[in-house]
Amino acid sequence: MRKILVIGCGGLAKQIYEILISFDFDFKFHDETTLTDRHPFLGQEKIYSINLKEFDSLVVAISGTEVREKVRERYGELPVENIVSKKASVSPLADVGDNSIILHNTVIEPDASIEEGLMLNVGAQIHHDSTVGKYCEIAPAAILLGGCSIGDYAFIGANATILPNVKIGNNVKVGAGAVVTKNISDNMTVKGVPAK
Repeated sequence: MRKILVIGCGGLAKQIYEILISFDFDFKFHDETTLTDRHPFLGQEKIYSINLKEFDSLVVAISGTEVREKVRERYGELPVENIVSKKASVSPLADVGDNSIILHNTVIEPDASIEEGLMLNVGAQIHHDSTVGKYCEIAPAAILLGGCSIGDYAFIGANATILPNVKIGNNVKVGAGAVVTKNISDNMTVKGVPAK
């Protein structure tokens, strides 16, 4: 059985814990802060000192687009695990990159192409023929309709909808509940209906 090192002990780690126990993996949590000695989960030991040679692979259980990438780079000698809930629907015709986290009740449809580091939160959907850049975060119940293109390090807020064939640039932040009807350039923040 592979032994997995999970970096993070916050809310996302709690969601990942539920998935890990459903697969009966051997895993330990590491918190990069020493703010508390409280163990995050019943029966789980939180460790502060790590011997990376004890682990076979890594899961980055921290939210934040570029933060997840930096943490992953710090532990570069360990291969990364994709964490996919048994309650997710991921098409075998989709291409999902490494270091991705796909939580409960999510959907990834055929011919979606996703680079490394996706964080797909509860109830979010990526429809057919969409592309998603590296280290993007799709918040709960957000929907990317068919043919969307999302750049690197984008954040799509909860309940946001990206209409078909819309292109979102790098480092774009889309507010919660927004409806994006037209292309968005790099480094923009948009919100509202329609998003501006």
